[in-house]
Amino acid sequence: MKKTILLLFSLTLLFSFAFAQKGKARLASKVKVQTGENHRLSYPLLALYEEKEGLVICRIYLDEAENYQKHELLYATHEVLAKAVNENLPEMGHTASPASGGKAHFLATFVFELQKGAEELRPEAELFQDAAACKQYGFSDIAMHFYDQLLQRQRKANSDQFELNQARAEVLLHMKRWADARQEVTHMLAEAREEGSPYAHLQSQLRVQRCILSLLSDQTNSAIADINWLDRYAEHNIFQISEYIDQLHLPQKQTFELANTADYMQSNMPTQASFWLEGIATVALGHAHQQSEAYERLLALLEKEAEPELQAALLCQIGWNLYNQAKPAEALAQLQEATRLSPQMAQAHFYKALSLARLDYSAEAYESMYNAVTLGLPDDKQEDGQQMLSVLAVGK
Repeated sequence: MKKTILLLFSLTLLFSFAFAQKGKARLASKVKVQTGENHRLSYPLLALYEEKEGLVICRIYLDEAENYQKHELLYATHEVLAKAVNENLPEMGHTASPASGGKAHFLATFVFELQKGAEELRPEAELFQDAAACKQYGFSDIAMHFYDQLLQRQRKANSDQFELNQARAEVLLHMKRWADARQEVTHMLAEAREEGSPYAHLQSQLRVQRCILSLLSDQTNSAIADINWLDRYAEHNIFQISEYIDQLHLPQKQTFELANTADYMQSNMPTQASFWLEGIATVALGHAHQQSEAYERLLALLEKEAEPELQAALLCQIGWNLYNQAKPAEALAQLQEATRLSPQMAQAHFYKALSLARLDYSAEAYESMYNAVTLGLPDDKQEDGQQMLSVLAVGK
């Protein structure tokens, strides 16, 4: 049986493998490097016999002449694959890839895959695990390679694809492929809208995400339905907007363009002004470092809200805005009111702790950060909260 093993080595280090016919496990590996030399790398026989596939990620260190010095293993699906890389990488004698940018070290990935029939499949948990490792170290293209395999498999099985679509959307956001990410969110929304769906409670969040992605991908007409649904059925939630724009990591210019697009769409809406479009424009302005204008808009939104919980969310954003304007005392006043109105609002406690720390109230800052971490922050802030808690514990 003829099998082909594909080994992808990122940062212009490309590996190709080929099985000899009739079961002979002779593997010819080639490495393309700056010097143009070819090197041998033996694929571990034990991995072949056991049909082990997976991913290895290394950090390669260079000497002053930009030649291989040592490497550090960062991730491996299987020990047998890690052993193969550890044993053979030092002997390959490669020089720095142009992608290393003259740095003293760079990351490299090895993907070991047996190309075979559909009856021979890797466990889905392994594919998810390898894709997550690629996301962690910034290899978005390779993460999508694994997610594409999972998607094809789950479509054939007609199984729940929500979590897979979510993971794919996150990678596409990292790649700045807004239209493709929007498509993944659309698939998620379709599942959330099904009768009895376990994801029904996420529909508002998904509508916000799809609306923002529509604006970013020049599909403003496509955002109208989502805005209409949010205005009719969703409780105002500035955090949903802020957290998603945080996740996008937009450059300042594009964030400013997002604010302008939301404003333009707002001016052309046939119905009354939309909280959601105003919220997107306001948050985007803050991220574009237009803090003064964002502050005035937040105050205007606050005047329209009567519910204490919604007022607290806006006060939290106002406090964070003032903090970013280097006004920690004024920020603290807003955040104290936010935590009074909504004692369970973790983010208000988080920003309050930062303001207190800036004012050198270490003990009070520790207490607020403890409250924030205990109540549960969004994933991207929970780790920051834990680290800040450790720092504040020393100074209190």
